[in-house]
Amino acid sequence: MVITNAHVVDENDDETRKNFVKQAFQEILDDDAKTLEETMGRKLTEDEDKALTEANSWYFSQAMEVGNIKKEFNVVLGISGDKGKIVPLTIRANIVTQGKPIPGKDVAILKLTEKHTYPTIRIGDDKAMRVGDPVYVLGYPAVATFNPLLSEETISEATLTKGLVSAKKNMKDGWEVLQIDAAITHGNSGGPVMNEQGEVIGLATFVSVDEQRKQEVQGMNFIVPTTIVNEFVDKAKIKPGMSDISLAYEEAMNLFDKARYKKALLKFKEVKDMNPSFPFIDSYVSQTQKNIDKGLDKEPKDMMLYYYIGGGVLVFVLILFFVLRRKKKA
Repeated sequence: MVITNAHVVDENDDETRKNFVKQAFQEILDDDAKTLEETMGRKLTEDEDKALTEANSWYFSQAMEVGNIKKEFNVVLGISGDKGKIVPLTIRANIVTQGKPIPGKDVAILKLTEKHTYPTIRIGDDKAMRVGDPVYVLGYPAVATFNPLLSEETISEATLTKGLVSAKKNMKDGWEVLQIDAAITHGNSGGPVMNEQGEVIGLATFVSVDEQRKQEVQGMNFIVPTTIVNEFVDKAKIKPGMSDISLAYEEAMNLFDKARYKKALLKFKEVKDMNPSFPFIDSYVSQTQKNIDKGLDKEPKDMMLYYYIGGGVLVFVLILFFVLRRKKKA
């Protein structure tokens, strides 16, 4: 879970900071309550309303202090823990560079202040996307994350929604955004939007609102494409790259898909040694071992044998060539 889409206010104005946080918190709380009531078809009870307020209060208390807002944040990653449970991993982060809120280029680049072996996602090409292409949005919509009917331990479990690219449109300043029909709401802001290959092609950023009813209009949502994100990456002189653990995991998955289970198992165990809580790692270690036990491994036999055979054939051809050449001269 990443605290994203955070706007930095004047650090020297305490009153401004307090009003900013108070207003933002109340707006999110009101929207969450309204969405829940629409979903359930009734008003929240006093206990449910109290639970929602407490859940949101806890969430914000983990991310910021009203009297001391700085350009430093907490990035909270939902990772797999004991027995497959999703648990939060909190890492301090600093803002490297940022744009302006919508209608500006609402992008912020954060630098994690600690080194961890966590998953990374490849950056894709939004220009390759076409209308009708599927997209997947990963995030923490508040209405699902802090639903008072759900247990607190599910807060770290991300929500995945699916949709299509509905259109390519331009902002007033001329830069392009992608319109998608995948459901997003408060809490999704800044979350990755991925193509079918699992590459990030944009960030969930803003939704459409019915001005008369003051309600979100689902199915008319917009994302800032990676083309714009890359502008900020270049500005910060950052070279994006996959983490070592993700590269090892990719290699393991490629071997697994080719049924080369013995080598895949070694790679999966390498990933597990780096981070025992890496997503799905226990499941793949177990499944790979079962496939090996069933005799399903399709690892090519000793390649040296093929090298010897190939080398022998080459030597034979060369000898035959020189013999025939000598005969011809004779």
